Amino acid sequence: MKVKDILKTTGIIKFSPEDRLSKVLKHLSSSHDCAFVFDKDKFLGVINPYYSLIKNSYPINTKLSSCLIVPPKLKLDDSLEKATRLMMESKIHYLPVLDGKNAFLGIISARRILKFILRNSEKIKHVKLSEMIVKKNPLVTVLETDTVSKALSLFKKNKVSKIVVLDALNRTKGILSYYDLINYIAEPRERMEKGIRAGNKKPFLHYKVKNFIKTRLLMLYTNESLEKAIDLILKEQIGSIIVVSDSKKPLNIITTKDILKFVFKHNANLNFNVVIKNLSTTHSKIVSSFVKQLRRIVHKDKNVKRTELLVRGEKNGGLFKIVFASWFKGGKKEHIKRETKDLKEGLLEVKKVVKELDKKEKR
Repeated sequence: MKVKDILKTTGIIKFSPEDRLSKVLKHLSSSHDCAFVFDKDKFLGVINPYYSLIKNSYPINTKLSSCLIVPPKLKLDDSLEKATRLMMESKIHYLPVLDGKNAFLGIISARRILKFILRNSEKIKHVKLSEMIVKKNPLVTVLETDTVSKALSLFKKNKVSKIVVLDALNRTKGILSYYDLINYIAEPRERMEKGIRAGNKKPFLHYKVKNFIKTRLLMLYTNESLEKAIDLILKEQIGSIIVVSDSKKPLNIITTKDILKFVFKHNANLNFNVVIKNLSTTHSKIVSSFVKQLRRIVHKDKNVKRTELLVRGEKNGGLFKIVFASWFKGGKKEHIKRETKDLKEGLLEVKKVVKELDKKEKR
């Protein structure tokens, strides 16, 4: 199955580079969502909560042109396996599809891939959820009476995005999402419906977790099938399932990412993260073209675990700072840092160094 077979061309969240981050976030419900940024008909990049709020704490009134990122791009004839791998690497569950002339054709989403799996995979009927959770890290839980401060500490310590919330009797009360907390911090005045009244001077970190949990849950037993889990996720439009024991004790969480990773057997350790700061529309386009070339070079080296590219404009576009870092298997790290007045020249210099590193690693 190819990307073209499940292409989405309508109902795409679109914004202008002059729009503000606050306007976009109202339309996104999870850290993996994204909105697509266009200058007229020209696709520039995406706004993704993970990169905007979690990885980079942009002010809520930031223009999209200064905080958009360049996502992996797909072609119509690319496989769903490739699309899934790029979603895992980028932490973005909606990717653009372009033609040979880089014209925007539509998008492909993780949910559309799940629908394809549900319709076409016989394997998922025979996979039990117990098999899905056996290799996962232990479930992280928090009491509904615990503070936001404790929850944030657990998120950071365990490197998870969702925590199961329990009451005093260890019964499941809901799910706490890291994105929900960060989103509240970014724009607190619009979150008063959570039970936090204006004028209350109590520090946000001291509020109880119960003020921020989602109580609409999907729960399945360990002996139920992966097929049922996917079907529920799609029907209820919720991104995760809580797997419980026969006594309804929560054992772990299965997310959309877990399902895609399990089905396609991809190694999700390789990340290629791109961060753009304070760039004009023109300069963003230059970086977008460069990233496509650089990604091909990096992905050829199987020893690379993770890479990051930061391009930041300073002095009103008169100076550019470029930072590229690669982490290799075994713990080795390569770091390239450049300052330049000519963005194209600086990017080409980085590309040359990366190519040399690639040759060096293969010797």
